[in-house]
Amino acid sequence: MKVYQCTPRNQNEVIAELLASIEEDPSTLIFGFEWNRPDPRCPLAFNFNAQHEKGMFLGSCVTEVLSYLYLNQLHLFERDRQIIAVTSRLDADALAAIALFERFLEKGELNWDLIRQNVMVIHDADCYSSSSTPWVPASLFTRGFLSSSAGPVAALADSNSLSVEEKVRYMDGFLHGRKLPIQCYEEYDSMVHRMQDMLFSNDGRFSRRFYRDSIAYVQLPGEFGRLGASLGYAIAPVVVVEILDFVGPYRNVAPYRKFSLFSWNSSDKTLTAAYAFLSTLEEGWNGGPHAGGSPEGVSSRISTEDVLDAVYRHCFCAQSVTA
Repeated sequence: MKVYQCTPRNQNEVIAELLASIEEDPSTLIFGFEWNRPDPRCPLAFNFNAQHEKGMFLGSCVTEVLSYLYLNQLHLFERDRQIIAVTSRLDADALAAIALFERFLEKGELNWDLIRQNVMVIHDADCYSSSSTPWVPASLFTRGFLSSSAGPVAALADSNSLSVEEKVRYMDGFLHGRKLPIQCYEEYDSMVHRMQDMLFSNDGRFSRRFYRDSIAYVQLPGEFGRLGASLGYAIAPVVVVEILDFVGPYRNVAPYRKFSLFSWNSSDKTLTAAYAFLSTLEEGWNGGPHAGGSPEGVSSRISTEDVLDAVYRHCFCAQSVTA
């Protein structure tokens, strides 16, 4: 199964290759794995993105794929047809989903008893803020992809030295009980030590504060960007993360200023109205009810205080906000 990571930098190239594949073989099926804003020119057999599009409780990409496979058993198509996977961000959750989907295509079955434990490691880390459990303050390194059980898997997904094919192969091995490459454990340990140094020193790149006693505002350097939600959720259920040199999962992209918004899923503080308002100031703000942010690939021009004010007014003062 061919896997594409569709980023702002390579989107036109990826779409051109997908269209060429469909033209060469009209029976080709394209599946999205957390493909945000797929191109309408590329018909999708299915896009496993309910967690972000619909804000589904308890939904991870890997468990959504498992449900699809067990319910449909891929009877909707012949397994010998050309299958292409596309993702916006090859994080641990999407990577695990792709690995299981590919194994099912090759083997025709999955051994749930064998994969259950490590599937749940990834699911629990990806959805720790998506449960119906009320938010409570928590120690930083005990949940999400900062935990010792899931951290090395996140390091695999974030690796710049491994190809997509190698990542899928190693993830398949992890899900079936094998160890990850030693570099994943080393990178996780290094990341924890670097983050601790940043948190407990006077590193001017990091700041965290309350806004109006309701929202956690976190500013982070790009290397720790994906950990912003965890840092914020440690102290508040609604989080605004600002990264001045964001690169994220994209290679060969110039760093840019990026905002990410998060609201604990058991809360009624959804972010939909905030995106709509911020989009009137700057086109491209979007996301699900509990996670989203500023446009991909371009620096946001909105001031920090304006973003915080918009989230506060639309999450905590909705009754007084007019359309």
